[in-house]
Amino acid sequence: MNNSVCDLTDFKEAQRVVYKRVKGRELELVYCLPEQEDKPCTAVVWIHGGGLTGGRAEDYIPHCRFFAEAGIVGISVEYRLLSDEVTVEDCIADAADAVRYIRLHAGLFGIDPKRIAVVGESAGGYLATALVTVAEDSDGCSRPDAVVNCNGVVDLTGAFMYFVSPESHVRPEEAAEEVKKRAKELSPLYHVGSSLPPLLNLQGKRDRTVEPGITEAFHRAYREKGGNSEIVLWEDAAHAFLVIGYTATRRQIDRAMAEIWKFVRQEKW
Repeated sequence: MNNSVCDLTDFKEAQRVVYKRVKGRELELVYCLPEQEDKPCTAVVWIHGGGLTGGRAEDYIPHCRFFAEAGIVGISVEYRLLSDEVTVEDCIADAADAVRYIRLHAGLFGIDPKRIAVVGESAGGYLATALVTVAEDSDGCSRPDAVVNCNGVVDLTGAFMYFVSPESHVRPEEAAEEVKKRAKELSPLYHVGSSLPPLLNLQGKRDRTVEPGITEAFHRAYREKGGNSEIVLWEDAAHAFLVIGYTATRRQIDRAMAEIWKFVRQEKW
């Protein structure tokens, strides 16, 4: 295994498969497989951030490669971004359909369909946590077996109300009551139920995009409902500490990867 994920930026080893076709567009999974595995292994599925308006699946190819070198399948999800035609519900649906495709095509990836961990950062953390809170799982296939929430947007009732209404981007407090209601309905923080998969929360205390207190509140709500939730708070980390070349140092990125590695390699979720 390489010592640092930051050394794995070569995209040549990544493979691609279309997991969904919607309104004339193909959405892909970008993935990296271990060289040799004698038995089905764990899958770590990455959902990129970017405020639901930016980012791309390719941003997490290094992370996929890192896990592939450790004997774990790494998969990164392309999903539609918010626009006049795309809603936050569409983004959630894409994430759910990605997990469903991976589980139903476990043989393609060489994975155990009961060991799918989803890792999301920022807006990707929103989608990851939404899969186990606000999203419907009608066929039992779109719910991950474990979740890693990296400074995820778990509350849409404040600055991230624009996820549900562009008009609330500047002044969420002035949004219409129906928008505020919908924001709460789509916020993972307010919809933690029962039968929850294991959760790891990673958060920087210097984060001014997603306040640490919000992640701590989600962690507490999860545990109050009987869920297995862990939290790691770093004094020196700012927002999006997994993105190479953004706010984090090489050491901070590798530190986060080490926590995720320790969490997903557990035999019992």
